[in-house]
Amino acid sequence: MEDLRDQYLAHVDRMRDDLFDMMAELSDKGKARMIEILEAAVTQTGFERATRGGHPGRVETGQMRDAIESDADIDGDEIVAEWGWLEAVKAYFLVQEHGAEVFGVQFEGMHALRGSYLEMREELLARLKGMA
Repeated sequence: MEDLRDQYLAHVDRMRDDLFDMMAELSDKGKARMIEILEAAVTQTGFERATRGGHPGRVETGQMRDAIESDADIDGDEIVAEWGWLEAVKAYFLVQEHGAEVFGVQFEGMHALRGSYLEMREELLARLKGMA
């Protein structure tokens, strides 16, 4: 009976490790997707900047893009995976993210964090379904 218990616990450990690897991968992928959305989200200011040789997306200094991070960790029985502005969040990041919808500015939000989250959530659900 103890052999069966050991096999079960080993299986649970393998599953936890596999799930952690998957969540860490999705966290990194979420970060990359968030950066893609940010770089592709153009505004009139971006178009004007591009005529001067700059980037048409929401990248002027690179500070907002470069502050995007990803992380995954196991905390007891929980696997925590995250990405976004984990350490350095400036007010203008949030204005760019939400735009007119929340802040009443004259441009639409880029929705990089929300968009990347929705995509990674769908991928996670599909992968979990495939594992079942």
